[in-house]
Amino acid sequence: VQVYEVGESEGRTFVAMELVEGETLDLWIHRHPRPSWRECIEVFLGVGEGLAAAHGQGLIHRDFKPSNAIIDRSGRPRVLDFGLARRVDGGDDEPVVDEAPAEGRPELEVALTRTGAVLGTPAYMPPEQMLGGSASPRCDQFSFCVALYEALYGERPFEGLTTRLLLEAVRAGRLRAAPRGSRVPAAVRSIVARGLSFEPDARWPSMDALLERLRRRLVPRGRRLAVVGSLVVATSVGAALGVERYARWAHHCRGAEGELVGVWDEERRARVEDALLATRLPFAEDAWSRVEAELDDYSATWVQEHVDACEAATVRGEQGEDQMALRMACLGDRKHALAATVSVLAEADSQVTERAVELVSALPSLERCAEVERLATLDQRVPPPEDPAVADEVEALRGRLSGAKARWSAGRYEEARAEADAVRERAEALGYEPLLAEATLERGFARLRLGELDDAEHDLREAYASATRLDHPLVAGRAVAALVVLAGQLRSEHERGLQWGTTALALVQGPAAEPGAEARTLDAIGTVMAEKGELDRALEHHQRALALRERDGADELDLADSYLNIGIVQLEQGAVEEASGSFRRSAQLVERMLGPRHPTLAASLTNLGIALRRQGQPELALEQLRRAASIWEDAVGPDHLDTALVLNNIGLVLTELGRLDEALDHHRRAEAVFVRMLGPRHPNVAASLDNIGLIHTLRGEYEQAIASHQRALEIREEAFGPRHYAVGQLLLDLATALSAAGREQEARSSLQRACSILEEALGPEHSSLAQCLGALAEVELALGDAASARGHAERALAIREPGPGSGAGHEHLRFVLARALWDDPASRDRARALAQQARDGELARGAEGQEALAEIEAWLAREGEPPG
Repeated sequence: VQVYEVGESEGRTFVAMELVEGETLDLWIHRHPRPSWRECIEVFLGVGEGLAAAHGQGLIHRDFKPSNAIIDRSGRPRVLDFGLARRVDGGDDEPVVDEAPAEGRPELEVALTRTGAVLGTPAYMPPEQMLGGSASPRCDQFSFCVALYEALYGERPFEGLTTRLLLEAVRAGRLRAAPRGSRVPAAVRSIVARGLSFEPDARWPSMDALLERLRRRLVPRGRRLAVVGSLVVATSVGAALGVERYARWAHHCRGAEGELVGVWDEERRARVEDALLATRLPFAEDAWSRVEAELDDYSATWVQEHVDACEAATVRGEQGEDQMALRMACLGDRKHALAATVSVLAEADSQVTERAVELVSALPSLERCAEVERLATLDQRVPPPEDPAVADEVEALRGRLSGAKARWSAGRYEEARAEADAVRERAEALGYEPLLAEATLERGFARLRLGELDDAEHDLREAYASATRLDHPLVAGRAVAALVVLAGQLRSEHERGLQWGTTALALVQGPAAEPGAEARTLDAIGTVMAEKGELDRALEHHQRALALRERDGADELDLADSYLNIGIVQLEQGAVEEASGSFRRSAQLVERMLGPRHPTLAASLTNLGIALRRQGQPELALEQLRRAASIWEDAVGPDHLDTALVLNNIGLVLTELGRLDEALDHHRRAEAVFVRMLGPRHPNVAASLDNIGLIHTLRGEYEQAIASHQRALEIREEAFGPRHYAVGQLLLDLATALSAAGREQEARSSLQRACSILEEALGPEHSSLAQCLGALAEVELALGDAASARGHAERALAIREPGPGSGAGHEHLRFVLARALWDDPASRDRARALAQQARDGELARGAEGQEALAEIEAWLAREGEPPG
């Protein structure tokens, strides 16, 4: 709103502003009938542009809500009431989470404007503002998304009658479920949900970024009329001819909806709903809700793109018939993909239902069908057959190939292989090589997932060679990216996998590349690097993949994958706090897209539990892991591999909590599943045996522990080779049992080998190396070699020292070094000081540090601690 003058009159300040007549946004969003989701976005784009303009001038609104915006009589939205605005570099507010509501008004509706309190309206207020943190443009983004959610669904996103309850809901990410029958696309919901994240850094980078994502969900409706108007002015024949031409051809361009009859209509909708819900899986309703919204959105966008392609050539004259043909051919391919996807969903079983949202998310981009220059380049490189009859058959065969892709995405790999094989046979008979390469590629993908690695490699290499010769870049890029996975991950031929990775990156970059291909390739290379032990390089590749996905507005499931990959590497690096943050972000994104009972969420929660355990928060870890186990058991049963993996991790947490009998039971159940499903020499069996050995050690059953660790060591060396970091970690556990059994020399040899492996594989500053060196120092003390113990303890403590709060391990290392220094009279003052620091640290840990505290105090008393 325009401000004309600010001044004083009779001692009071006045502001003269533009008079705007219209209705406030809160009245507009609650009118009857309620506005459609498209109307909501169109109006809120104008509101968001006003907030973004303020941010561009360094101002934050801090109290945006629907009553602080107005839609004038021309339909233009305006943002009002910048009375609480502050410059971006303003100070913090004070928290008022406990503020009571004003008498007679709901607490969440109270505008808090008095001195010393948070400013704003709690119902729309971001959590950092409630807690008195610094205001930033992302505060306005949160408030904007609360209001937009309310407009889309008719209710606010979080439940909570008081400010405190509301804050708890936001912190936990407990977004309300979409109302039954909502037509809001899942993609729109995900965009808004990201703006509602508890952590400001997890929201969109700016209002402009958020608005751009929302714009992408709309095909501009005003474009056609605007262009027609310019044609009327420019034509030499006159306005009447322009209008007549528009009317005739605009009518010709109608009826695109009829193209989707039998593809996605009410009959197909009912069949998909019945199939998904008939599985009675705990996440089936969530899956159906998201699938329906996504397919509605995809089909509506397809119709709009179809009309636009027609009108661009026949009405507006912006493009020629050749360009229209390219766009229509692209849309034809998308229609085949949509039909194939719906067909798979209409026959959904439990496996398809689990993958239903991912299956729909994998539909190819419709926006790319408007990129005529790219389409023309691809058409020149891969021209269609000259014979019209052959061209028609090729189009039909590509439709069948879309079916193979849909079955692959749904996990039906044998069906995908059979369909691709049939298409390949017909393509060979037709002599049309591009289709032959495409079918060979799809068959290779299916064989890869079926574990037919030799046949898969043959197909992928053949597809790559043919595509390279034919200048078919999409097939070449997809084939070589799959070879990265096959060679580098499934065959553990890391160098060969990374060589394919270099080739793949050269093919998946640039405007003609398949959307998301570069990010997927970076992730594949990063995973190979991580398995090779090159963790820093692996993390760099995964972070580059995440940056690309965020830049390109990728699907939230792809973002969740990026955070998951990053967290796995961070965990291996020992950066457990950062890993917890990555896994938590991944879980939030997955739950938002797939619902609270989906197996994919269980995988994210499992990783989060592992990180929390390593972070020294076993109770929180157990909570996440038990939730994951519950999801897995409901979805796949108690004897499934994924359930066993969670049982294994629950056992580790129970061990730390001292609940050894429960822990042993969980590990034995997991081992039994691994042996039955994977065979007795699989690395997962080694993990269970290692954990069982640790429990035997804690129970004083040392020979059983040693036997269990040695069996595990044989399996890991056979699977990974003798210098893998997982071998080093197992040698450390074996040494603990050997030392406890009084076999110190064997323990020392095991530890020396372990430390050498861990330093080589993880680097000289890794926390696992510090743990190994500390254990080695203790064994050397027991053998009477104080000099060696001193050197190893000094180094271990130097690795631990820079890190934030290393906890029990840190204090223990101080005590080990103190004992190693004691034999040197010149070092006794330092030794005593280290022991006192360790004592103080264990004292601060409370009940958890009591046993260690008693040992340190006994040592200090024995060695004559001077009186304080």
